[in-house]
Amino acid sequence: MPKDTGIFVVMLVIALTFEIAGWYVRDQSFLLNTNRLVLIVLQVAIIGIIAVGVTQVIITTGIDLSSGSVIALAAVVAASLAQTSDSLSPMFPALVNLRR
Repeated sequence: MPKDTGIFVVMLVIALTFEIAGWYVRDQSFLLNTNRLVLIVLQVAIIGIIAVGVTQVIITTGIDLSSGSVIALAAVVAASLAQTSDSLSPMFPALVNLRR
């Protein structure tokens, strides 16, 4: 038996525990809910896009640690624009609303 099987079994037990608790408390699925699955996909999309770029660098036997710095810089610029610019403020809620 592979050594990673124990971790998989623990994760499966935790997932089943939350699923049973969801049915017991709310009478609906906790994990296999369409709204929750859409939310998970939307949250993982940004990390997936970054991972594709980093994967290409790793495949070419290079190493690039700048992706984290670029993400942090983009977050700082977006937060700064949201706080200081009045003309861009209505745009951010509109962009958030586009994903739904």
